Amino acid sequence: RRAAPRRGAWGPPRARQQLQPHAAPHAREPRGAGGDPPHAAAAATADFARDMLGAYSHVMQIVLQGVRDMRQEQFRRNVAWLAPLLSDLIACDDEAVRASVQAVYTVQVNTLLILGAAAAGGGRESAAEDDGGS
Repeated sequence: RRAAPRRGAWGPPRARQQLQPHAAPHAREPRGAGGDPPHAAAAATADFARDMLGAYSHVMQIVLQGVRDMRQEQFRRNVAWLAPLLSDLIACDDEAVRASVQAVYTVQVNTLLILGAAAAGGGRESAAEDDGGS
C-alpha cells in the first residue's frame, strides 16, 4: 500500500506544484490597485479622458476664442502661463479644439513673435547704422 500524501503547505513537492499557476511568478501579469491588469486601468483612463474631452470640448472652444480675442497687451501679460497650456492643446484629439488653438496662435502668438522680432531687429539695425555712420 501507498502512504497517503501529507496535506498542508509541507506536503510533497508534486502536490505543491499542482496548486501553483503554470506561469512562473515573474511571467504573471502585474495587477493594478483594483486587481485589474494595468492595461485595463489605462484603457479606463483613456475612456474617461475621451468622455471628458467630449463634455468640455465646447467650453474649451469658447475659452480659446476668448484668448484669441484678448487685447495684445493682456495676452502679453498672461503668456507665461498660457503658452504651456496652448502647447499641450496642440496635441488634443478634438479637431475643433485644435482649430481653436491654431486661431490663437495665428492671432496672438504669431503677432507677439513678430512684434518681438521687429523690436529686437529694430534695435540691431539702429545700432548698425550708428556704427556705420561714425
